[in-house]
Amino acid sequence: NQEHDRPRLIERTEKEIRAIEKDLETLQRFPAAATTLRDATDEKQAAEEQLAKLEEQARLEQEKQDAVQQKAAKARAEKERIEERERELAG
Repeated sequence: NQEHDRPRLIERTEKEIRAIEKDLETLQRFPAAATTLRDATDEKQAAEEQLAKLEEQARLEQEKQDAVQQKAAKARAEKERIEERERELAG
């Protein structure tokens, strides 16, 4: 009876070996996957930092633009006030 079981035992052992080899291949690829994931994480962080810098630059530029617009509005209002005063004096 052992002779009849031997082919099945061999087949089962070969399947186990193939499964273990597959697991080993997967584990051997895992460090590369971990490195790729770490690289992608680093790239994402760098991109987020760059985006934050760009957003800060945009905010500062907007503040400058707002300040210039306020200055221009004040200058126009002053000019109109002076012109109105000149008309009053001339009239």
